[in-house]
Amino acid sequence: MTAPGLRGRKKAETRRRLAAAAVDLFSERGFDAVTMQDVAAAADVGSRTVFRYFVDKAELVFADEAVVDEELRQVLRTEPAQVDAWSAVEAALVKLTDLWADQRREGVRRRRLVAGSAALTARHLLKLDRHAEVIAEELVARGAAREAARVIGRCATAAFDCAVDRWLDDPQVSLAEALQDALDVLRH
Repeated sequence: MTAPGLRGRKKAETRRRLAAAAVDLFSERGFDAVTMQDVAAAADVGSRTVFRYFVDKAELVFADEAVVDEELRQVLRTEPAQVDAWSAVEAALVKLTDLWADQRREGVRRRRLVAGSAALTARHLLKLDRHAEVIAEELVARGAAREAARVIGRCATAAFDCAVDRWLDDPQVSLAEALQDALDVLRH
């Protein structure tokens, strides 16, 4: 994958800035009390800019989800063909820990937001389903049976979500360690 040009970097920075401003506002005022116009004002952009990047305010909380899906796809596509489906998925999940390892504080804030909002909880569950589907699609492309791929995708995302919860709750545990422990439960 090639590095993004200046325009791509500026778009990514704007997206990051909008999401950060939104999470700050949601944390201060509550998710339901913040409008897209509030986010625009906090990020010093017009409301149309916010809507160009995010279809609704719940997406602001999950701004990095497209990166997660792309990372899953990338790792699963580059794992050697002789690597079994579960091992390929484990490699992808381990790679995800690298993306989030230094974002515990932000993760805690986001989890609090999700826990405090039925709409965000529902969106979180939809995102988990989407990640599981991405995994299943890639495993089928590698030759796995559809049903097996779906089971692996759902188990893997559940394990990762449990690992994230443990990591956010226990500062003594790294995300990689929490993930390894969750995957060990599935292996036994």
